[in-house]
Amino acid sequence: MEPALAPAVEAVALPDGAHAALKFELPRIPAEPHFSNLLGSRSISVTNTPVEARWRLLLSERAHLTLFGACEDEAGICDDRRLVAMRKEIERLRGMPLAEQVAAVNTFVNRNFRYAADQQTYGVGDRWASLREFIALAQGDCEDFAIAKFWMLVAAGVEPETMRLVVLRDTVMRADHAVLAVQTAGEVLILDNRSHQVRVDRALRHYQPIYSLAGSGAAWLHMQPAQTLAANAH
Repeated sequence: MEPALAPAVEAVALPDGAHAALKFELPRIPAEPHFSNLLGSRSISVTNTPVEARWRLLLSERAHLTLFGACEDEAGICDDRRLVAMRKEIERLRGMPLAEQVAAVNTFVNRNFRYAADQQTYGVGDRWASLREFIALAQGDCEDFAIAKFWMLVAAGVEPETMRLVVLRDTVMRADHAVLAVQTAGEVLILDNRSHQVRVDRALRHYQPIYSLAGSGAAWLHMQPAQTLAANAH
């Protein structure tokens, strides 16, 4: 008899990574029901992984403070026209309905920044830019777009725990990709640098999540239902 798929998220510990050296801690939260089925997948909580440490280090920059409140100009960025425009847009969005905030941020970042692979921008295969780097260079790859949208929404008042950076496989393009997922009442919205239109995750059947990173700092691995069944059978 085949084991049934477990609807609850299971926590597994992976080998120690760079996370152990970090001096800050962020709260861990259980998977929300909608995120546990993100893009039709099943998720497994993971800890002490290099990618989790990388994400938590980025979160520790608290980049939303650059977008809302006093701007510390150690890098000479406060007068950058893109940052000025972002701050004005965030001021406009604060207090608006979540769906309107999500749509506006997705369109704003897509229209004001240019896609460029990390190899073209930094001369390396993979690099997660800080928000200040992304603004100063006015370009970045899909992860940089998703991270900038995350910080804009946090600055606009959206709870970080309701968002995930999702690294996935596009089965049509046959390429890895990254998007931002935002949980609303009853559905998950996907912000994508490839489209100004925000779509619900269930409409994107060609996107298969590999791992996701929560605004709380938690990390999740994702499997498609068939993969989950095979894993449970062993």
